[in-house]
Amino acid sequence: MVAQQPKVAINSSCLKYEKKQGIQIIYTRKKTKQQFCRNKVRFSKKKTLRKPKIPTVLKIETPKKTVDIIPFYEKCRNSSAAQLKELAYLLNIADSEEVCGLLQLWKTTKPTLTHIKLIANTLGIKIDKYKSKHDDKDAFTHKQQRRLISKIKAIKFKPSFQRWIDMGDDNWLITLLSKILLPDNFTNRAEMDLSEKLYRHYLILLGRETDNVRTSLFTNDDTIVWKHINNKQRLLLKDALKYKFSSCVSKFIFKNRLISITENNAAKKFMPELFCKSSILSRSTQIGDFKIPFDKCLIDDISPSMKKELY
Repeated sequence: MVAQQPKVAINSSCLKYEKKQGIQIIYTRKKTKQQFCRNKVRFSKKKTLRKPKIPTVLKIETPKKTVDIIPFYEKCRNSSAAQLKELAYLLNIADSEEVCGLLQLWKTTKPTLTHIKLIANTLGIKIDKYKSKHDDKDAFTHKQQRRLISKIKAIKFKPSFQRWIDMGDDNWLITLLSKILLPDNFTNRAEMDLSEKLYRHYLILLGRETDNVRTSLFTNDDTIVWKHINNKQRLLLKDALKYKFSSCVSKFIFKNRLISITENNAAKKFMPELFCKSSILSRSTQIGDFKIPFDKCLIDDISPSMKKELY
């Protein structure tokens, strides 16, 4: 049997074949891009099977959180300028006009174990210690959150702040308090130009210097002879100490802000500079204990308004 030769389309037309073979369909081969013709196959009505058309079910989606967010935002915008300014101060926000927009973003934030521990530590509330080998973290976090909330609800907040608490649920309460302790424009860990390992190593080198030499760490006295730590290492260490001290002081200022909005100060206020001198400048190393002299440059990076809260 001789194989039928393909019918080549002439000028993109199949009219040549339609007189003898009936209606044609033109098609193009992918590889050669050449056009050919083939007979159009007709099916009888009996063989035409059509699947019944399934009616489309329209899904009407209700906008999530719309019912909750809009009244919340409007209530915030209806606050007085003094109320917004006070909250901006507590949240470390420079422009009080940004407060409502940020609150709306935070409204659906899910509290973490870090937030819970931070609030509990500041308010002197005892919670369990997380043991990764034995506890499911999500279940543990939920349990500690419920415990923390029950204790917080026993604390009386000042009316000017209570109104903000009343705008949301229990998650909102934890989120709002945590944003005071850990504002968005503040990092929980001090940012340094050297690693923690190098930082500790330079401290050991500093500790090997005499007391008289160490007192010159923050001065530019060229007459001092450093035997164990060179100039580059000292510069890096000084910058790291500034970061560490500023971060430490800021954390305690934020803690005091939270305590200040409770009636009769539910927890004892902290003394930022004193605490940080003890934790940052008093060192205990493998070669012994020593103190790093305090210098005002350690708080240069703190804003003027926050410096007023140090004393």
